[in-house]
Amino acid sequence: MDNLTALTNAEKIREKLASAPPTNRGVENTQGVIQKQAMRSLVDWVSVTFKHEKKLTNVVSALGLNFDDFHEQKNGNSFYRKSVRLGAIVIYYDAADRQSGIFLNMSGKACREYESLSPYKNSVLGVWVHLFSLFTMMDAKYTRLDIAVDTFQDEISTTKVYRYLQRKHVTSQFRKMRRMTAHTIKGFESKGDTIYFGSGSSNIQVRIYDKKAEREAKSKEGKKIVVTVDQWVRTEIQLRDEHASMAVLYLLSGRSVGTLLRGILKNYIQFRQTKGDSNLSRRPLAKWYVDYLEGVDALKLTDVAQDYTVERAKDWIDKSVTPTLAMLLTALDVTDPKQLIQEIMSTSVGRINNKKIDAVNIYRTSQGKDPLTLEQMHQHLSRLANLT
Repeated sequence: MDNLTALTNAEKIREKLASAPPTNRGVENTQGVIQKQAMRSLVDWVSVTFKHEKKLTNVVSALGLNFDDFHEQKNGNSFYRKSVRLGAIVIYYDAADRQSGIFLNMSGKACREYESLSPYKNSVLGVWVHLFSLFTMMDAKYTRLDIAVDTFQDEISTTKVYRYLQRKHVTSQFRKMRRMTAHTIKGFESKGDTIYFGSGSSNIQVRIYDKKAEREAKSKEGKKIVVTVDQWVRTEIQLRDEHASMAVLYLLSGRSVGTLLRGILKNYIQFRQTKGDSNLSRRPLAKWYVDYLEGVDALKLTDVAQDYTVERAKDWIDKSVTPTLAMLLTALDVTDPKQLIQEIMSTSVGRINNKKIDAVNIYRTSQGKDPLTLEQMHQHLSRLANLT
């Protein structure tokens, strides 16, 4: 591909990402007021290939992390023989073809952990734009970038979206959609509701799903996730390859993530008013969708959308372990609760795995504290077990 063709393709992608359909601008807010909405935008997946990079330490250095905190893994993936991991952050290396360089993969969980660990919290660019700027200087190739919009009020719901789809009040660049729901057999409780626009392997996919139901379902499966909001709907925009790279360039140019997301959503999916012109594409956008897009447009990229693993564990202790401990103290006629607690502490020594070590150090670092080695953790627990 020559430079002229590449530039032409890039401009086409940029236009798709950030511009609205020229044939219909939809309903404008006649009051010119954007209602204050409980929303946030966040990076929810980053996959990057450093094709010309040979040193793992350089990638870790760009992340601003300590290489000694990463653990060597026994396996890689289908393209890389080896990997190192810190929490959910995984870096793959030693490619079979020797031409693929180094691959960094950060899932949604990894993104939340990185926000906690990142040294770029005080950067004027923000955590993610600062990191992307460093990656760009390393000639990084973005293979996947997910940016999400979380809504905690009733601006949008999967039920409303599906109702408009059923009644054919939607125009879209996507040709197909699918809905996946899950319920319990007993009680028919919702365990998830997701509407997909586009294919997961295509350059762009939009997913709208009930995040609250998803989290609550995981909690009931024993993962001890505490949900403290009444409503939580997530709209995820998954971008691959050139689309992901162009989105990063858009953010690096100084333009807002809200404008980017609003442009993508308005360009690819249009929920139309239920009455009006017989030609659906000439109908204005539904008012609720206009309000939603205006809320999205005002968003800035969240640098800390933390799930707080340690805090979540503490919540689990408060809600699940404490009542059980009270039961034991009563049933065993314990007169000195310290003795029972010391016995519990003594059995915990030596039972900390790498996952728990990462969780501890990710939290400590987020609080400005130094990370601990496994030996230091064992010493700390031993001291607690020997307290009188």
